[in-house]
Amino acid sequence: MIHVMPITSREVRLASRPTGEPTLDNFSFATVELADPQPGEVLVRNLCMSVDPYMRGRMNDTKSYVPPFEIGKALQGGAVGRVIASADDKLPVGTHVLSMYGWREAFITSGSSLLTLGFDRPPDLPSVFLAFTEAAIGLGLLALVIAYLPTIYNSFSRREVAVTDLSIRAGTPPTPPALSAVFCAGPHVTPPSLDVLIQINPFWLGSSHST
Repeated sequence: MIHVMPITSREVRLASRPTGEPTLDNFSFATVELADPQPGEVLVRNLCMSVDPYMRGRMNDTKSYVPPFEIGKALQGGAVGRVIASADDKLPVGTHVLSMYGWREAFITSGSSLLTLGFDRPPDLPSVFLAFTEAAIGLGLLALVIAYLPTIYNSFSRREVAVTDLSIRAGTPPTPPALSAVFCAGPHVTPPSLDVLIQINPFWLGSSHST
C-alpha cells in the first residue's frame, strides 16, 4: 500500500433538486479526507472540469439515459487530472487522466476506470520512429476515407436511382420476367438476352435494401 500525506478535497454536492434555473441554495460544499490508495488504485488531483447542459437534467429525479444525481453526494462530470499517488504500475505519478469525477479537487479510484492522456515515450529510437510512423499512416488512411466518402455516396445514390427506376417499371422487387415484359412492350418484339438487360441497367444484378 502507498502511504501519502493526508489529502483533503473540497467537493460540490447536490443539496436539493432545483425547480427551473439552479441556484446556490441547491448545492452544498464539503471537505473530505482521502485515504491512501489501495493496490490498483490511484490518487488524482483535478486540473480542470467540464460543465455541460445535460447535467441540469441529472438534477431532476426522473428516468433518463443516465441516472440522476443523488442528493447529499458529490456531482459528477468530465474532468482532467494528474496522478499524484499511485498503487497501479500502469499509471505512474504524473500521468494525466480523464475521468467522470469532476466537481471535486481530488479523488481516489481504480486505475482501470481512467482514460490516460498524452503520449508515452517508447524506450528507444526505433520504437519512437515506429510509433510516429503508425500514427502518420493512421491519419493518412483516415484522411483518404473522409475524402472518398462523397464518391461512395454519389455511387450509392446513382445505384438507388437505377433500382427505383426498375421498381417503377417492373414492380417491387423487379423480377426478370416482369422486366422482360416491360422491355418487350417497347419497340422490341422478342425477350432480350441477359447481356441486353445488363446494358439497359447495369445495377440489375446488384442487391440493395429496396430489391
